[in-house]
Amino acid sequence: MGRKQERLARVQAQWEITSWEDMETFIGPHAGHFEKTWIKLRQGVAIKGYANAFGFCWPALLFGFAWFFARKQWAVGALIVILPILFAILFQGLPGGAMTGISIAMASFAKSLYLQTSVPKVARIIEDSVSGSERDARLRAAGGISVPGAIGGGILLALMLASAVYAVMHAA
Repeated sequence: MGRKQERLARVQAQWEITSWEDMETFIGPHAGHFEKTWIKLRQGVAIKGYANAFGFCWPALLFGFAWFFARKQWAVGALIVILPILFAILFQGLPGGAMTGISIAMASFAKSLYLQTSVPKVARIIEDSVSGSERDARLRAAGGISVPGAIGGGILLALMLASAVYAVMHAA
């Protein structure tokens, strides 16, 4: 079996052992908003070994990287902070509408991305845990909402918005 087939088999196995109840425990508050996307992804993974599903997320659109920080998706959140800065430096003539399009695309796949990165974490906890109560405690600790992440992301978002407003108001 080649590397690609091994990876697909591993992904399918992770999705197979992960139940919605475990995901619900991991996700924490507002888990119900993720269920339809999870079902679509699980069906796609079972058939093809991979999947992507549209699952529009208003909080991800409105708060961007702060939503990812709140959901403990640190790398994705950091990427979302850095990419617009890099685009602005590299493509100085890039119209503002391009960034709006990127934000809409990000919000369109936020739930899918969150679930795809969460299932391997949940599967590891399921494989390592002894009892249901231990598993639930570990799922809650690994997932859920990070209050410091939400606050830090919110402060960073506010600072970035304030600097943008300042730049517009003081433009020559």
